[in-house]
Amino acid sequence: MPYENFVESSFYKTTESLWVIADFLNISTAFFLVFGGPSIGYLWKGVYGLVGGLILVFISTPFWAKILVHNQPRIDFLELGKAILQVLGSKVLWVSLAYLLNFFLIVRIGFRTFIPLWGLFALLGGLIAGIYGLERKLKNYKLRAWLWGPAILNTFLLLNYSLSFHPVVESYAFIQGEQNHQYGRQKTTFIYLEGDQYAQYWGPRLFFDYKAMEGADLISYSIEEGLFGLRVVKQSEFKKAD
Repeated sequence: MPYENFVESSFYKTTESLWVIADFLNISTAFFLVFGGPSIGYLWKGVYGLVGGLILVFISTPFWAKILVHNQPRIDFLELGKAILQVLGSKVLWVSLAYLLNFFLIVRIGFRTFIPLWGLFALLGGLIAGIYGLERKLKNYKLRAWLWGPAILNTFLLLNYSLSFHPVVESYAFIQGEQNHQYGRQKTTFIYLEGDQYAQYWGPRLFFDYKAMEGADLISYSIEEGLFGLRVVKQSEFKKAD
């Protein structure tokens, strides 16, 4: 489009607003490093905290000096307010948040559902392909297959998870997986259950908190029947065998 039209577009205005907000955050961070760090350090640890805060100010000089000294910043709160309103009203923001929410739900709920990962991603791929095919047939490419495909799958998974029933507790001994590392073999947060239980389901055996499982060799699952027949893990707890 002509440049004159581009600068009037929502995309351009949102991008410019993001730069205004980023500048404000940079200035706020610089002020906090110079004044907040020593002040909080003094209130928290007295003289030692003050010294630590001043050391932090010295170490971060290349960052805050460039912003506060060389650029001589000026905060226009009216402009900042307009920028925030522009970003909050941007379709790009809400679509981006929807993508992030879809990703979070697939990891948070999908991985807690007893469904093979290949099946989970096959369903996801099928939904995306189906919506994309509909887009081509209708010659309407605003249906956002990559947004609504995961959203439909997540709605199914969320209903199955939220409306589950008949809880049971299952406990298993486990060993942690290992992987090659530059310093040798290193344990991971993926576990193998005794008797190769649930070998076909990776999600319920993959965790993100190494500290919670450190030193443990037993795991207890609280499992319920999902609304659509897919069992789900509602809780898990690592324990040390007596």
